[in-house]
Order: sequence, then C-alpha cells, then structure tokens
Amino acid sequence: MKITIIIEHQNYISYNIIKALTNANYDISIIKIEDNSFCKKNAFSKILRLQKKIESRLFKTFSTKEFLINNNNIDKKNTALIINLTSLPSQEILEKLKINIPCVEIRYRKDNLLKNISSLGLLEIINNEDTISLEVVKEYNGTTSLLYKAHYNWFWSFYRNQTDVFSQIGTLILKSLKESEKPYKKTQLKATPSFTDVTKYILNFYSKVFSSISNKIKYSLFHTKSNCWSLFFNNGIFLEENIKNAKLLKMPNNQFWADPFLYEKNNESYIFFENYDYETKKGIISCGKIKNNEFINIEDIIIRPYHLSYPFLIEENKQLYMIPESSEGKKIEILKCIEFPTKWETHKILFEGEEIVDSSFYKDENNTLWLFLNKGGIDMSSSLYIYKLDSLDCNEIIPHEQNPIYIDSRVARNAGPIFCKDKKIYRPSQNNSKGTYGYALNINKIEKLTLKEFKETKEILITPDFNKEIQGIHHLHQLGNKFIFDASFISRKN
Repeated sequence: MKITIIIEHQNYISYNIIKALTNANYDISIIKIEDNSFCKKNAFSKILRLQKKIESRLFKTFSTKEFLINNNNIDKKNTALIINLTSLPSQEILEKLKINIPCVEIRYRKDNLLKNISSLGLLEIINNEDTISLEVVKEYNGTTSLLYKAHYNWFWSFYRNQTDVFSQIGTLILKSLKESEKPYKKTQLKATPSFTDVTKYILNFYSKVFSSISNKIKYSLFHTKSNCWSLFFNNGIFLEENIKNAKLLKMPNNQFWADPFLYEKNNESYIFFENYDYETKKGIISCGKIKNNEFINIEDIIIRPYHLSYPFLIEENKQLYMIPESSEGKKIEILKCIEFPTKWETHKILFEGEEIVDSSFYKDENNTLWLFLNKGGIDMSSSLYIYKLDSLDCNEIIPHEQNPIYIDSRVARNAGPIFCKDKKIYRPSQNNSKGTYGYALNINKIEKLTLKEFKETKEILITPDFNKEIQGIHHLHQLGNKFIFDASFISRKN
C-alpha cells in the first residue's frame, strides 16, 4: 500500500509515525505544506510553554531525528491512503490537494490532534478523567468512520503524558490500519483549557512535587513508606472469596513486595515475588514458604544490576523455569532452575534490545504455547502483544496477526498467570486508569485464541475499595485452592 503523509513541519509525532510505517515496510512519501496553526494558540499558551520547559527537566525526554521530505506533488494514481499530520481538517486537505483519496487523521477530544495538541494530557488531570483517549478516523466521500480508539493512563505531569502518548503514536497508526471501519459519532468536547483549568493544573502539579519531597522526608525520618505494595494470601478461590479476609504478610521497613507467584513442591507452598528496596530503589526476586499461614524462610534468589520484578513460573518436561521482568536490562531472560528454589541459570534470551514487561506464558488445551507481553510507552501499560512459540527453547516465535492486541491501559497489561475455573479460561489484567498505576484488577474470560483472532470479555473488575488505606490492586495468582494478590497502601510503616 502506498501512503502519502502530509505534514506542516517535522516534530516528534510525525517522526514516530514515519518510523513505524517505514519499519513495517509501507511504501510512503512525505509532503510538506505551508505551516498554518500547528498548535492552537490561546491566552495561556505562553504559561503552558514555560511550564512544559520546567517539567521537561524532571521527566524522561525523547530526541527527534530528521527525515527526508519529498516536496513533489502527490502521486494521485498510486496513493491508496493519505495520513493528515497537519492542524487542518482532513476535508480541507483533500480540497487543497484537489484529490478524492481516503484520508486518515488522529483526533483528540473529537477534534484534530495537531490543532489542540497543547491541551493533551492536561484536561484529563483537571477533570480526573479515566484515561487520555485518541481516535483514528478516516474521511472519504464526505463520510467519517472510526478505525480505532486508544486509551492511555495519565500521570500528574501533562508534559510526561504528551511524551508517553507521542512515543506510542506510530503503533496507534499501525494498529488502526489493520482495523475495519466502524460508525463514528462526533460529540463536542471541551478541548481548550480555561484560565481556571491552567491555574488548577499548576497548583496540582506543584502540590504533587511537594508531596513527593514530603514522602521522601517521611521515609527518611519515620520509615513511612508511600505507595507501598504488599502481599495478601488466602486459601480458597479468589472469584468466590471475600478478599477482605485475605491475610496481609509482614515485611521489613525498607521494602515493598509485589508481583507474587505461588508454587507447590513436596506438599509445601512457596511464594516468589518482587522485593523492592526503598533505599537502593531496585527490585530483586525473593522466595519464601507459607507454613501454618505464616510467611517464613525468605531468601533473595535472583539479583541483577538492574530492576527485576514479575517472576513468572512455568514447567515444561518436569523442568521449572522463571521469566522475571527485566525491562531495564532490555531483554526477556528465561531462567532454568538448577537447585530449588535458590539456584537458576540462563536458558534463553529473547527480544534483546527491547523494553518488555510482565511476560506471561500460557499453554492451551491443544498444548500450544503462547507468550503474552507488554511494551511501548513510559510505563509500558497500554499495549498487549501475543506470540505463538514452539516451546520454551523458542526456536520459532510467530507474532499474532492483530498485534498489538490492545492499545488500552484499562485492560492491556498482564497481572498474573492465566488460570482455568469450571472449564473457563481467565486472564488477570491491570486496569491502569484515573491517573493511578495499578488502580484496579480485571478478570477477563478468554473466548478465542488463534494466530488470527483473540477475543476476551471482562467478567469482573476489582477496585481498591475493600480497604480505605489501599489505593490500588494489580496482580493475582490463583493456584489450586490458594490465591495471592498484591495491593498498594497509600502509606505504610511496616
């Protein structure tokens, strides 16, 4: 397919879209038109630009590389699609170029993204909205249709929100080009912040900055831990039990514990988990034993120079393997257990050079092995990818035809092993919304899984309202008649 991209000038959005399409082997040409009003100006744009400079010094930034622009006329005969990366409406672009070719554009709050780009990720904070939403629509023959709607969680910095969304925007376009058209309903949404909005945002931003400093002081003086993930264990079936009855496991003052996985050996129950140290600001993998409802014999078993978490466990041919999350190491490392539970060696390295989180394997009723993983963006919580594998030797890795399955922070990120109950298959996933990482936990029923199709429906949403001191829940492992989950305390002393 030959695609023509229309831009006003080079920017981070156009660079990422062009890079994604080029890597996907699309035949593209780039045409630059005269600059119009790339960013809709308002009375507060100078204030927001100054605030953006301040925030850019606090958060991760990305560089934009130059790309070649073909200033020749559009190839009307061979171009199958136009992507409008200007602040002009697509219909105006088509009229200006005097062509009748399907034209795709990205919309934010039901209007052209490039027109209202300065507001992205700011109004969601002020209004405490669930997510930042972007729509990819197609204009053709006077009709507008929806290709795909993406959802991204927001953070308390609008600069970080923009950086996160724009880093994933190429993936959004690729996903949209795979989707079938749906009816599009345009309803007016406020897209320009008012003076009150800007004032509220700035007050909220610096309140969060001071709160972060205050939390560090509280930990230093009183060992009060903010955003403290903790483990809860219980006997029974998670879907049937009242989780208020689960036992909170005790842990040291300088740690939080998260991402727990259960394992049964010789009629004893073990828990493998992320052990995060508030002082080193790094996670390692630890393991302990549950005996008489007490957590004992805790040992640190996997330590790397970089952060580790999510120690997924799987057996193949009576051999135990672990796949800890090691995105900072930019790879997936499959470890083989040599001496249970403390000694492990590297079995296989996958996806070297990529930042990937929360890899989960699942073997279906046909003995087919599937790999579910998350990648993309700053917190890597918006996109789910699935691959079919030959075995844990991973000599053959086949990507799912719908990859990424989702661009939706409310459902994409894995939250523990896929499990079966009453012949139904469930995938736990995180609901990252309302500006909170790990806000809630979804239990999704998988209804279809082939290389061409994936379908699941959300059966249950567990929100953090079972304890007034808890602000999030984001991981579950059900094993037999036992289950364990983690939850985040707003603050905790032990």
